[in-house]
Amino acid sequence: MKKFVSSIPFISKKSSFGGDKSQHGHVDRSGDDGSYKKNFTYTKNTCALSWWEPICLLEEGSISDIHLVRRRERFVNVKYKDKRDVMDLAKRQRGSKTKDAVKSEELYVLKSIMKDHIGNEQVLDEMRSEILTMSKLSHPNICRIIEAYERRRHIYLVMEFCSGGNLAGRIPMTEIKAAHVTAKILSVVKYLHDNGVAHRDIKLENIMFDSKETIKLIDFGLANAYLNDDFKNMTEKVGTLYSMAPEVLNESYDQRCDLWSVGVVTYLLLSGIQPFWGPKKSMPWAERRLEMIARIKRCEYASMNTYAWENISGKAKSFVKSLLKLNPDDRPSPQEALNSEWIRTMADSDISEHSSCDVQVDLKPVLRNRLVQILSTKLSESEILGFLAYLENNDEEGDGLVSMSDLFRCLNEVSEGMEGLSKEDVRNILHDVDSTGETFDETMKLNYIDLMVDVLVGKGRNLVEAFAAALDAKSDESRMISVPALRTIFDEIFPLEMSEDLWDDLCLKSDNETMVNTSNVLESVTVSIARHHKRTIHSN
Repeated sequence: MKKFVSSIPFISKKSSFGGDKSQHGHVDRSGDDGSYKKNFTYTKNTCALSWWEPICLLEEGSISDIHLVRRRERFVNVKYKDKRDVMDLAKRQRGSKTKDAVKSEELYVLKSIMKDHIGNEQVLDEMRSEILTMSKLSHPNICRIIEAYERRRHIYLVMEFCSGGNLAGRIPMTEIKAAHVTAKILSVVKYLHDNGVAHRDIKLENIMFDSKETIKLIDFGLANAYLNDDFKNMTEKVGTLYSMAPEVLNESYDQRCDLWSVGVVTYLLLSGIQPFWGPKKSMPWAERRLEMIARIKRCEYASMNTYAWENISGKAKSFVKSLLKLNPDDRPSPQEALNSEWIRTMADSDISEHSSCDVQVDLKPVLRNRLVQILSTKLSESEILGFLAYLENNDEEGDGLVSMSDLFRCLNEVSEGMEGLSKEDVRNILHDVDSTGETFDETMKLNYIDLMVDVLVGKGRNLVEAFAAALDAKSDESRMISVPALRTIFDEIFPLEMSEDLWDDLCLKSDNETMVNTSNVLESVTVSIARHHKRTIHSN
């Protein structure tokens, strides 16, 4: 078995992740398509904006932002104090005309990660190792990381731009198309496992398409590298519930959890239905979630005898069943799955003759980000989760999708029971979203679970900013604040349940009259908020 991290020749000997802008002599254009060579560089003490020009904001989260960027013709000295202005300018871009004017092969994605939101130095070291592991991955169906940069407050990743959206917007699809897509995913899984990496979060949202409709697996944030000949037993309960293997829920598993997730994805590609969404819509979400977990642990997926499976072959059904086995020992290896009769039979078919499928179109990035921004500001955390449950209860098809018209209809229906949202607010949201300059069809559908997760993450960012402002207002010139004053800010800024969790993380007592450093408190609370919302996201 290969070991990715054992030898990394592109790292400077002077620094663990070192170098300066001179390293970029190794990154030049090659080939007719203008793409960059695969020489990965990790540059320290240089802002990525000095080499990459932001075009527009694609996603905004509590831990990181994602911008569409293109390579600068020459190095530009962007001072740290100017970074916010550069990013804000890109954020204000309405993007569609700008993006259309740039050749697709010149576009990349810049992920800006705030180090203060990650945790201690040990966690940062683990992230650096993950980045280096990712940089060694070389497979046509893996989203490639081009460069990485690190400064005092940020880590920047430059990656391929997948402009074709994700699989969540393309289900269900024809059997021949599903087989070809599944074969590509299995090829990636085989490559990862052969090289000592488990992805641990294979799902529709993490399988993207580039401008040439090539499948790209993304998001290796939960990937785990096991660097010995014996597969390491993992215990962290990570991933996304609907595609999570039963042994992951039981907190004792190995790389074969990825095969279960491929089975869930294939089930969805063929039927458009999540296999473990069995409970009745009238059941409260908390109870439904527990029932869903129980069904996963029992391997009790929805029947394949319904109308959604009427035109699906027996070979396809047998293939899915072979992956959704409770005992990992009973699942095929990636190579065995690739050699299955269904995959081999479909691989011999001409996909161009069977390319039609019911494509559900998701929102464009700027329009989607505006919707997320408004909802994360207007709704409380409990209202976000309540609205998610309401959408699920109204999801008659059980496919996790909602049209724009139904989304705003549901917002109207629940607004009377929300403190921060009125019917007038809903009309204003619709007007604000429409004013982004990106037109949308009211019948277009989007994955509402994915949308509400983005809203919840955005809520975390808003809370951090409000907390930081309150600390600045209440602290003295030395950036110190008393514990009782800090407790008052907690009670004013955070919802009750979250306030108690975050306060417990600080390990302080309200009657303690000592002074604490606001910078340290902000760092700790920021990390705790991110963890709180991660727990909330994974549990819902």
